[in-house]
Amino acid sequence: MGPVRATRGIAKLIAPLNNSNNIFYVCSPTPLQLALAEVLMSDPNYYDVLREKFEAKRKVAVDALTDVGFKIYDSGSAFYVWARIPDGYADAIEFNEMLISKGVAGVPGGAFADSDEHDRHMRLCIAREDDILFGALNKIKTAIQ
Repeated sequence: MGPVRATRGIAKLIAPLNNSNNIFYVCSPTPLQLALAEVLMSDPNYYDVLREKFEAKRKVAVDALTDVGFKIYDSGSAFYVWARIPDGYADAIEFNEMLISKGVAGVPGGAFADSDEHDRHMRLCIAREDDILFGALNKIKTAIQ
């Protein structure tokens, strides 16, 4: 069997695995949701503490990004920051490629639109452990300055 036939065989095996994975990734099974709900509801302050935690992450991220020239859209999102890239950069795809070369990345805004309206915007995830988030913000700062 040549390399091309072997690759086709592997692809036939991978596709069903990806389909199964997407089901669990997008929506976890009902028994898992029920078990998690029991655990989370056992602490009446869980969501207050979680909200405060993400508000603090957002403040740190917005402050750091604003300091290096991003213009932030204040969505209040707990997981993402929507931002216009700093002046001097033509588009978010090229900007993101530069960030990737420095070990950090976002999602160019064009991925969320059918027009070029958001080509100078990015969505940045802030829902990471503090050390990873702070490290990413430092990489962005270093890349820009």
